[in-house]
Amino acid sequence: MASGFATEHGDRTGETIILLHGGNIANWMWAPQVERLAGRHLLTPDVVGFGARSAEHWPGVDGAAAFPALTAAMPQTRTRIAPKMRHVWSIQDADLFTRAIVDFVDRGVTPAG
Repeated sequence: MASGFATEHGDRTGETIILLHGGNIANWMWAPQVERLAGRHLLTPDVVGFGARSAEHWPGVDGAAAFPALTAAMPQTRTRIAPKMRHVWSIQDADLFTRAIVDFVDRGVTPAG
């Protein structure tokens, strides 16, 4: 079922930030970050099998192998994969999570842990 939440936010200027949600949720989980990161270009796609793409077959965790290939194909891309971060953190403490995004994008600082 479509969530109705946009997949692109802000003007296409500056660096684009792509926020990928975790399982059992959809791109709407990023609403607090979209609000707090106003003025930046953000992409919040639905991952296959969730949200507007729920009718598509979810390939499982092995499907995540596409992320290293995507990064290799775009060497100009800085990637931060945060395996210990849980979507609950982004929802429960949206300000802290947003600051972590800004620290990485603007200063190259990654959260400890």
